[in-house]
Amino acid sequence: MDLSTFFSVTTICRYKNRYLLVKISHRHKYCPGDWDFLATRIESSRKSAEKIAYDYTFKYTGLEGKIVKKGSVFEFPDKESSANWVICPFIMAVKNKDVKLKKKYTDYKWVKLRDILKYDRLNYLKAYLRAMNLI
Repeated sequence: MDLSTFFSVTTICRYKNRYLLVKISHRHKYCPGDWDFLATRIESSRKSAEKIAYDYTFKYTGLEGKIVKKGSVFEFPDKESSANWVICPFIMAVKNKDVKLKKKYTDYKWVKLRDILKYDRLNYLKAYLRAMNLI
């Protein structure tokens, strides 16, 4: 099966010793109902990946912070969505934990690093954590 290739910027928000997971709406095309970090597909942009991470994080959660780490760009083949994702991940230390979700996401949780994989249905989260050298 040929997979279409898409580019994505993913922000892993950290507040103190907890990480933000968001639940993707069942109406969303990719990974509906799954828990994920903040990820956005990039069509074309003149913005840097870092700027996209800041803008997307604020737009969909209301959170602001500082990027403290850029991970290794990696590929993740997702046969379920017929997509090959090329992902640029970041860790952003956020100023507070007061999340104001937009419609793409239906729920959120702040979880400890050791608990993140409990929410990982397709090994997405594990791939992100590896790219960031967190596991």
